[in-house]
Amino acid sequence: MYSVLWPGGRLLVVEFRPPKSRLDRRLVHGGASHAMAHNRVDLLGGLVADAGFEVGVHGDVRLWLSYVRAMRTR
Repeated sequence: MYSVLWPGGRLLVVEFRPPKSRLDRRLVHGGASHAMAHNRVDLLGGLVADAGFEVGVHGDVRLWLSYVRAMRTR
């Protein structure tokens, strides 16, 4: 993604995050297997920064989504 964006280009990454409540975790585990149950979205901002982007804002959206918004500065 870094190589196709011009300096000043923006990046938005949205990823599923594991639910916090026990009941929701059981529902997710039953429907989405183990993949979403152990999704490490807390690492997302660091991965984006390691790729060379300047991380702007990040957080959670709705029930099961996390996002990172970043920009290519160089």
